[in-house]
Amino acid sequence: MTLTYYKSLGKLIEFSNYLLRFIFILKKTILVGQSDQTILDILKNNLTPQFDVVLMTDGIEVFNWLYSHKKVDALVLDVFLPKLNGIEIVEQLKRSALFAGLPVVVLTDADSQLVREKCLESGAAAYITKPFDPVGFKELLQSILVPQRV
Repeated sequence: MTLTYYKSLGKLIEFSNYLLRFIFILKKTILVGQSDQTILDILKNNLTPQFDVVLMTDGIEVFNWLYSHKKVDALVLDVFLPKLNGIEIVEQLKRSALFAGLPVVVLTDADSQLVREKCLESGAAAYITKPFDPVGFKELLQSILVPQRV
């Protein structure tokens, strides 16, 4: 009886490890470009359980990471990133065959209708102003990443 129990337990542990590896493979990667460390911390803490989160603090870092890794499922950008702003990044990505379909969410202090329109016209999937609801933001990302049924 004891030997059978340990064999079953061993198979259960092996299966659990398989499931964890499978879930990790399916985990979506979110690249966040924000110059505000507090926002980076909030996003990392809120999104990490469900997503792999990569944090960058300037636009050039974001651009270089995208082109060197190429595996990202969504991008969260601030308009006011140093070196290369969020609008410029969105415009360049939407012209790229490699990243034209990449969902971009703009999360920014810029509460201007003109900036909002420019971001959305440039190809951003959503425009959120700070302060924001982290839970609602996570739900927005989830909805953007779910393939739409036709």
